[in-house]
Amino acid sequence: MIKSSNFLLTEFRLTPKEYKVRFDTATKNVSESYVLFASRLGNLLTYYLRSRGVEDLETLCELLVSDELKSCLPPGTLNYVLSLEGVDWFYPSKVAA
Repeated sequence: MIKSSNFLLTEFRLTPKEYKVRFDTATKNVSESYVLFASRLGNLLTYYLRSRGVEDLETLCELLVSDELKSCLPPGTLNYVLSLEGVDWFYPSKVAA
């Protein structure tokens, strides 16, 4: 799965935001079994985490808290934070500051 996720990250060049949206909005297809849906969700999450450079539990927790914190920001503040982040992401303490 690691090789295929690296291939997809390179081949399709989706942004981390696009991977996150795909994971957050995924729904089970009618013809899809729950086993296949679970596998697809796992792949979507893997792509997102790889696009953000997450390699350990501590960084995963920081990313999840940062994402949730950003989802609570007013639009103007969120746009400001996102413009400063660029293609990277800020730890929660920096988002909060």
